[in-house]
Amino acid sequence: MPRVRVGDVELFYEWTGPEGGPVVVLCNGLLTDTSSWRPTVTALGDRYRILTYDCRGQGQSDKPTTDGAGYPPAVHAKDLAGLLDHVGVTSAHFIGLSSGGCVALRLAADRPGVARSLIVVSAYARVDAALRAKLQSWVSAMEAGGAPLRFDVATPYVWGETHLEKNYEALKPFRNAALGINMEPAINLIRGAMEHDILDRLPGIDAPTLVVTGDEDILTTRRHWGELLRGLPRSEHAVMKAAGHAALLEQPEVFNRLALDFLARVGG
Repeated sequence: MPRVRVGDVELFYEWTGPEGGPVVVLCNGLLTDTSSWRPTVTALGDRYRILTYDCRGQGQSDKPTTDGAGYPPAVHAKDLAGLLDHVGVTSAHFIGLSSGGCVALRLAADRPGVARSLIVVSAYARVDAALRAKLQSWVSAMEAGGAPLRFDVATPYVWGETHLEKNYEALKPFRNAALGINMEPAINLIRGAMEHDILDRLPGIDAPTLVVTGDEDILTTRRHWGELLRGLPRSEHAVMKAAGHAALLEQPEVFNRLALDFLARVGG
């Protein structure tokens, strides 16, 4: 499996789709890995050249110790810029879920022109007091009871109530997968996400941006996506009905149609 050294870490990455196609970079959600994108890779893979990767602390990438400092989106964005330099990508479309969307936004702010377009799902411009308290509860749960308790505490924040009503038992594989998560890098990922704030830099991101939200998301609420829509100069909004924070995981077919339509409209 391909890995590349970027600064102090080695990052795992994979290419899918036709060479020469428009490049789409997929940025993982907080405690996920590249496998979470399989339905999207399948849907987009005939037309687009897709780059998936694990950021530091995730999946098959390195998980350095930080002495409690965490892995903030600014560091992830710098890592991603290094990965793009390594594979020779100067501009691309970016799709990110939750904190992955924050990383894509940060990269677009740090490196003007790199983003041909952005699709950010359940993302946020900054961590306010309410979101900080929610994320801190995940850290506290991890420290008190390990990965299983963290998963149980996070479940109603991550998944929409409609999805939970219909699929609660089907979440067991996700919980089982959580058992294998290394506690230190998981806490570093959560703590890092709590440091995100690019509210004042949103007007400088000139890429067309689709802000996707689930109407049952109680983790990142109207206040969070409202700040994105007001701050981004070329933004539009798509609401996924009966979906929570993990909207694209709950309803991949719906999300993939939104993504394909948007990419076609912005010149993909």
